[in-house]
Amino acid sequence: QDGKMEDGTSVVSWTCSGRKEQQWMLVNGVIINPLSGKCLDVKDQSAADGANVILWTCNGGENQKWEDTGGAFINPASGKCLDIEGEGTNDGTNVILYKCHGSANQDWMLFGNVRSAASSAGGGRQEL
Repeated sequence: QDGKMEDGTSVVSWTCSGRKEQQWMLVNGVIINPLSGKCLDVKDQSAADGANVILWTCNGGENQKWEDTGGAFINPASGKCLDIEGEGTNDGTNVILYKCHGSANQDWMLFGNVRSAASSAGGGRQEL
């Protein structure tokens, strides 16, 4: 969010630009931003629909684990998916944890050497 990389920074979607802030790696079940070295983390280890997804120092917690299903990223501890809130397509839309439902705002792909997680929500590509 706004290029911030501190612990607790909300993760938002943004039009793809290829910038390092938008590049992520899936390594041993965690999604890491190589620029910051921080992990995607479900805030407060919540399993509630709408729980905020933030950047946090990687610590091996269950709230930082993700499973790539070839479309969705599921947090195994909660069984819920990485989701662009409200199926939003505007830059700055919050990324949350939500019940898996198969819509475009939960459809992510990995590509490239340093792979980028991107959603097909809204017909265009939005990156984290």
